[in-house]
Amino acid sequence: MLSNKNIGYSKELNIMGTFVKIDYKNKKVTLMDECEDIHELPFNDVIELKHIGFLDGERGEIDIYQNDVLKLKNGNDLYEIDFAEDEKIVLYQLDEKLKRTKRSKSIEKSKLDNYKGSLELIDSIHLLRHEIKKSVDFNIKIFRSVTDNGVTYYYAGNNVEDETVDLIKAIFLENELLQDSYERTTLSYEEFFGKVETGEIKEVDPMNLKNYVLGMTHDSADNANTVLSPKVTHKADEVVMSFDGNINFKTVDEIEDYCQECHNNEENCNCELWGK
Repeated sequence: MLSNKNIGYSKELNIMGTFVKIDYKNKKVTLMDECEDIHELPFNDVIELKHIGFLDGERGEIDIYQNDVLKLKNGNDLYEIDFAEDEKIVLYQLDEKLKRTKRSKSIEKSKLDNYKGSLELIDSIHLLRHEIKKSVDFNIKIFRSVTDNGVTYYYAGNNVEDETVDLIKAIFLENELLQDSYERTTLSYEEFFGKVETGEIKEVDPMNLKNYVLGMTHDSADNANTVLSPKVTHKADEVVMSFDGNINFKTVDEIEDYCQECHNNEENCNCELWGK
């Protein structure tokens, strides 16, 4: 049975709140969040989180509830606190994906007082997991890395089930197709966010990559002296990106007569060379 002494978490709204009203007849609860906004929610949307005890905070004692994530003040390990059998409590060590890896022995709730000075509250695991899912809510994105060795573009593929991101290097050779050696790096969400936060990789618009490809193909053609070839010229008209790792070029037909200034055929040229 729900209790006003506990708090609730709304899966739909991703909010925590205290129980203001519990309507068993209509199977609804009313939560008040930290901004004192009121939310009426169905029973099946709300997870009840039981009160466990208290820890020391900057402004005195703070409440600790079921599924809260704690951290040692002199360490980096994270622990989720939960109820075990017979209303005893247990700590679960968490990995970088906030998954349980180790389980402590069960202790009485009153024993939490022994750790008041060594543990600190991070947040509820429900809120933390939501932030992870929210921040990786994509299928494919493009990222750019700029180093002393030059510019590198990557396709970032989100593996939701594995909670990992694949960085696949986008590579170009000559003026048409992707070539060079295949390079793929799989990162955990934590590693991926670390690279984003430090600026090692930066999300860019697909047009940014398209312009980069056009620039490289133009330079390649110039170096090979093929752009000004008087008889046969294949001009890159449009770059079509597909996220399977390929880049396709649409080309115009072979041109016998063209403008050496704009590289368009006579029909499309606006240059003075054509007497217009």
